[in-house]
Amino acid sequence: MKIYFAAPVRGDRSKIETNKFIVELIKELGHEVLTGHTVKEKEKLVEIENNFGHTSIYERDMNWLKECDLMIAEASTPSFGVGYEAGYLLGSGNSFDKKNRKVIILYDKNTEEKVSALAVGNTDLNAIVYGYESEKDIAHFLKKYLQ
Repeated sequence: MKIYFAAPVRGDRSKIETNKFIVELIKELGHEVLTGHTVKEKEKLVEIENNFGHTSIYERDMNWLKECDLMIAEASTPSFGVGYEAGYLLGSGNSFDKKNRKVIILYDKNTEEKVSALAVGNTDLNAIVYGYESEKDIAHFLKKYLQ
């Protein structure tokens, strides 16, 4: 399965170790992560992104969203980009090929008061919202869902 992993790139990267864990787990389970670059160190990531330009990044990411089978978003820290990507697939984005992609929204229950209510309270039929307390919780959930 081709998975689009969404996490903050330019904003709050305090969950970077959790994000690395998620990307590695997805790969271990035999899936392709289209956006694996998002877990690189911020300096390296900014250097990579700066070589593309804003329009190229937008077009690349929209193409990956169209190509993916599933989106997994780590939504513990606010990110306009992550919200945009999830909204795109859950909104009109799925209509371009009728794939009805699922969007898994993960968030840290320990910081729930900082997480958008639009993420935690999402009731869209194509959204799966999961609050975790540890990497063990994430692994249990994703292994169950992705195998």
